[in-house]
Amino acid sequence: MELETKLPVPDRETRKVIENNFEQIESTLSRVESITEKLQKALGLTDDDLKNL
Repeated sequence: MELETKLPVPDRETRKVIENNFEQIESTLSRVESITEKLQKALGLTDDDLKNL
């Protein structure tokens, strides 16, 4: 996924670090979503149940 920002990035190395961090955040979020879905199914919770927590 391409990093979109309105802030100027001073150099290529800095941009690479930011993009790498962004990719790690996306990967972590994906794992969290997957675990949440598995827990939700195991506990028999609906999306509405989760919203009411």
